[in-house]
Amino acid sequence: MKRCSVTLAMAIFAGLLVAAVSAVQAKPPVTTSWYVYVTDDETGQTLYDWAYGMGYKAGRKDLSLPGAQYSLIVLDFGQPSKRGAVYGTWSFSKKYGRFVSTTVIKNAVKMFARGYASGSDTESFVTIAVGTNNYGPHATYAHGEAWAQMVMDIESWARATPGIKSAVSVNGASDIEVDYSSPQVARSWVNGFMSSNYRNGYSISLYNYGDAAGCPQRGTTRIPGNCNNGWTQQDVLDVSPIALPQIYATSGANARQWQQIALYHILRYGSDPEIWGTLSQRRACAQRGGCSGTDNTPSQAWSQLWDSLNSNKKTMWMRDNMTFSTDIKWRK
Repeated sequence: MKRCSVTLAMAIFAGLLVAAVSAVQAKPPVTTSWYVYVTDDETGQTLYDWAYGMGYKAGRKDLSLPGAQYSLIVLDFGQPSKRGAVYGTWSFSKKYGRFVSTTVIKNAVKMFARGYASGSDTESFVTIAVGTNNYGPHATYAHGEAWAQMVMDIESWARATPGIKSAVSVNGASDIEVDYSSPQVARSWVNGFMSSNYRNGYSISLYNYGDAAGCPQRGTTRIPGNCNNGWTQQDVLDVSPIALPQIYATSGANARQWQQIALYHILRYGSDPEIWGTLSQRRACAQRGGCSGTDNTPSQAWSQLWDSLNSNKKTMWMRDNMTFSTDIKWRK
């Protein structure tokens, strides 16, 4: 009798394992993320009105979908910058962009959160990832500290505000790209951010929604492979507490790069890295062009990474963490 029970249990386990291996996970709903381009002729109020409107639109979309939605939206404010003692970002264009202080960014994100909470249902929840990047001379440890403090200020406000705390969480983010800086510069900014992580008695997360340019697409071992610009797979991991990678290449190259980064982490450390979904740029490409071969749809991006993780028995279980799918576009 005991032998039959063991045999039956083994058969059930084997069946469940086969089902898990062959399962095709449903794609999450796609959110719209933003390059928040602010021009030099705009007032802060213009930005705040836009932020409220886009937050409200995102909330209404979640309201229209069946059941509770758990999603993520990146608000990218451009490269790190500093005016005197004031930290912030430079908003994309040398000619028409402008310096945007952390105070202005903070107010804009609050307005986006208010808009979302006003438009959504009482069950859905969005994470707003407030983003910059690792480009330029102000991508420093001190800027990372200031960015973390700004994000914690917004999150503290969200947690204390009725109607917001049940609908919105705010975390940090950066578009960390291999060709934007040396790995040392990017790591310094991330270390600055993480050093400020517990000042309010709780933790905030940091999402890297960047790339892994030139990293291996096959053959990974416990020794980190080389990427572009003096980076290695280990360097990419060091600046990716949570990864929401750019899966732009229609060839599937980006998905293979990140699957191999995940495999390296597993082989080296015996644990899975945090890869929680994908970023695509289909709508940004439609706005500005110049994206030949890098204009995956959100569905293509998500499926490519899911399939790549699923292709290897060591990385296949990570596919279940792929909670988010977001497609970025330009505000202007």
